[in-house]
Amino acid sequence: MRTDTPTQPDADDTTRDEEVELEDFGRAHILNLILYTHGGTREGLTPWRVSQIAFVLAALAHLWLEDAWQLDWLLADLFLLAGAAIILFLRGALLGWVLAIPGLLLPLLTARDQLTQSVILLLLATSAALSLGKSAYDHRFGRGAFGRGAQEAPGDSH
Repeated sequence: MRTDTPTQPDADDTTRDEEVELEDFGRAHILNLILYTHGGTREGLTPWRVSQIAFVLAALAHLWLEDAWQLDWLLADLFLLAGAAIILFLRGALLGWVLAIPGLLLPLLTARDQLTQSVILLLLATSAALSLGKSAYDHRFGRGAFGRGAQEAPGDSH
């Protein structure tokens, strides 16, 4: 017998549909969530998204190092981990990058490893050499802070 009224689904059918939907999301759409730059578009893997994924992989490799999980670096590591997760799952959101900055900067500023100390010493030596070299060059060729003839008072003429 045919009726014109639509049939109502059972509550059990609705629950099963929601479970299947969540399962499908978990399996089929996780790569779309990670790989595509914008949720609603199909731009594919843009160079910007590839660089975000590369940064996240590099951050995870950094966090995988044995030295990274010392108690002294725990706060910085948590910042970096949170930032990497936000960059990966929220497609490069500003908050992720902002959280990654202290995660990378704190170990550098506290000079906790030999490589960081070497980089800091290299930067200091380079800046001193450039500064002294420029000063010697300016003195040798008579250049002041603002170019040739900066030592002359305004209004002086030769």
